Amino acid sequence: AQFYMDVGFNFSMLEVKEEHRGLFDDLLSPTHAFTCVVNGVPIGSGGVVPLWENVYEGWVIGSRLINKNKVYFAKSVKKGLEDLIEKLDIIRLQTAIKENFPTGFRFAEWLGMKNEGLMKKYDIYGNNCYRYARVK
Repeated sequence: AQFYMDVGFNFSMLEVKEEHRGLFDDLLSPTHAFTCVVNGVPIGSGGVVPLWENVYEGWVIGSRLINKNKVYFAKSVKKGLEDLIEKLDIIRLQTAIKENFPTGFRFAEWLGMKNEGLMKKYDIYGNNCYRYARVK
């Protein structure tokens, strides 16, 4: 995540303030995350964080480097999440997407998630976010 923040995210609206960069350090997990690599360079990552039994929060981080590899990245994320859902017996996978991020809505829906509603002032910056979830 730190590398992607240095390179820049694929959408400027997703940029993180310097004082909040440390929040991403806990996403590193060899059993709950994956990285998409092109020519030896990581271009994006994804994974899940356990909330309680069989319920996980999903996350995806894409750097500007995915712009030349969008289809490969999207397919890699889909496969990575499918593998984690099966391996971890995930019954509910949920995520939050900023209110003004329609690309995120389309991507979540392509991954099989459904919009469950608006969460007011949800993120660290006070942005409204939609809860998307996929339930088995």
